[in-house]
Amino acid sequence: MLSSEENNNSVNNFRLRCLDFYIELCSQIQKRFSFNDPILNFCKIFNPLTVVSGNINSIAAKSIQYFPQLVTDIEKLDFEWRLSADSEEVQSIKDLDFEEFWEKIFRMKNSMDELLFPNLSILVKGIMCLPHSSATAERQFSQYNLIKTKVRNRLNIDTCDSILQSKDLLKGYSCHTWVPDTNLLKKKGLKNCAARKYLITFSCSYGMAMATWPTPRKHNI
Repeated sequence: MLSSEENNNSVNNFRLRCLDFYIELCSQIQKRFSFNDPILNFCKIFNPLTVVSGNINSIAAKSIQYFPQLVTDIEKLDFEWRLSADSEEVQSIKDLDFEEFWEKIFRMKNSMDELLFPNLSILVKGIMCLPHSSATAERQFSQYNLIKTKVRNRLNIDTCDSILQSKDLLKGYSCHTWVPDTNLLKKKGLKNCAARKYLITFSCSYGMAMATWPTPRKHNI
């Protein structure tokens, strides 16, 4: 048994190692990312408190410069930006976190049941889609490699895509209990989800996942 003093020393040593880890982590992040990047600095203005402050009158010029594909109408974009600062409805949600704040703005409508911020929404949604790292893409490649193996090298792209979607939809569920939502089945590209669900359930009942079935060599699936 460790004495009280030895135990305290062990705890302190562990804390020091954790601190060293965080220091090194911050150092590596600073080396890999340019925090003075003008695009990153531009993206900061979409912080809820900055949006409602009204300190920035126009975002058109930099939006066109950095994200030309996301800007369809400069004048309307600037109008919507200024409107967001003046809107009482937007002011009332300024304390929400970034995602909740913008999700509510995306859904705001006027008295004619039209979206209040369609152009601003396109820009912000595009910015929110920017990947913070390549980790997500690398995970998808790893999943793809598990699906399309040397034995199953004749799987076509649509089949691989369907298997990836099925795996994603089943997250947090058992293949025996997952029930596809009605709206989900109506989505384009997911029409066969119901059939796929029953096939996966059937295969699981025999102790096999659908994604591990060998592929016939003579024909593409």
